[in-house]
Amino acid sequence: MQKLAVSDLSRLVGFAGRPCVSLYLPARVRLSPLHAVAAKLAAARLSRFFPTAAPELCKRLDDVADGAAPNPARVIFLAPGFSAFHELPTISKPTVVVADSFHIKPLIPSLQQHGAYRVADLSGYEDVFHDCQYGEVLLKDSSAATQLAGGVPVVVFGPFERQERFRLAQSDRDSILGGRSTLTTAGSSPEDLARRAYQLVRPELRRAVQRSIEQFSAAAARGLGIDRPVHIARAAAAGEVELLLIQEETNLWGRMDRQRGEILELARSQDDGPFDDLLDDLAELTLVGGGAVRIVAARHMPTASPVAAIVRRRNHRPALRRIEPEAFRR
Repeated sequence: MQKLAVSDLSRLVGFAGRPCVSLYLPARVRLSPLHAVAAKLAAARLSRFFPTAAPELCKRLDDVADGAAPNPARVIFLAPGFSAFHELPTISKPTVVVADSFHIKPLIPSLQQHGAYRVADLSGYEDVFHDCQYGEVLLKDSSAATQLAGGVPVVVFGPFERQERFRLAQSDRDSILGGRSTLTTAGSSPEDLARRAYQLVRPELRRAVQRSIEQFSAAAARGLGIDRPVHIARAAAAGEVELLLIQEETNLWGRMDRQRGEILELARSQDDGPFDDLLDDLAELTLVGGGAVRIVAARHMPTASPVAAIVRRRNHRPALRRIEPEAFRR
């Protein structure tokens, strides 16, 4: 089974294969029935909704169910002729989706580098760099030459003089965070540094989400903000969504014609039929169309709908209700 790095995740967007199995599995530190239960649930849905392809994929699911060795949190992707996995810092609960496409919504922060930053440890004989996200280490000892580009925030640890030399050597100095007295590394592991750095990065990440909400409110005032899934689907299929806001930990099950952007059916759960998460579909269409996607906590969503979008032209019905950006601060 192929291991997918963060840079490989874009291959999952618009993946041409049917059926597609997505298994989000928490870390296994001891023999646990959770992985076996998730694999059996996926096999049951395959047999019910995709009986022709079920035998091949169910054999691979048996390996997931039978595994007993400890392993980190990971998401497993299976489709005819394709099998891969991607490790995540943490997964709170198992999630099983069997549909016409892979379930990538939980990976959107990684796909668009939301919450991403880098730690530069300058306290040793050699400079060491770690790629991090949301307080977790994604890649230890990454190369400075290839990893310190793209405007991702960099938190610098080490003696102040070395911090200043490092800062002066960078072209994008505004993205570098550091300090004279607080950023020492004695006895600190990469994981410790990632968590400490996150405390400095988190305010900027929060401001980025706030800016997206403010952008939607301004766009809605100009008639460019919409919040009905049926209208967003048409706009996303036409490549007209500039920014999509999706409510965190929410699913909208149904079926959609991606080519026409038409929502065909809604359902209470994916077990009512071979249904996919329409929010996931909208996110994929937005990414393919060159738009950005943001995951927003429920209490910060600017509309009553679990999805909202800024469109590039006024050809859709406006949002039904807006909440001013100040609501984000409550």
